[in-house]
Amino acid sequence: MALEAFRVRREVLDDLLLREAARLFGSHGFKGTTTRDVAAQVGITEAALYRYFPSKGRMLVELLTGHLQFLLDQWDVERPDSADPVARLRAFVD
Repeated sequence: MALEAFRVRREVLDDLLLREAARLFGSHGFKGTTTRDVAAQVGITEAALYRYFPSKGRMLVELLTGHLQFLLDQWDVERPDSADPVARLRAFVD
């Protein structure tokens, strides 16, 4: 039971850290945001942040991977039936 509670807390904190990182990257840029900034917004120390993500770059990779997976999932749901690849891509983008 305690292990499950730890896993849930870790997932929640991972998500919170990534959301704050995305917000800060959006407003200050990747180079203008530090791991200390992200940690402070979540209310943890920078050292504690490194227990979840080894670097700012890793947070960016996780964000990009998550967004790309979302797009791929949407593609699977809304994939047009056309055999023409250009038409399929246009239908998805529109």
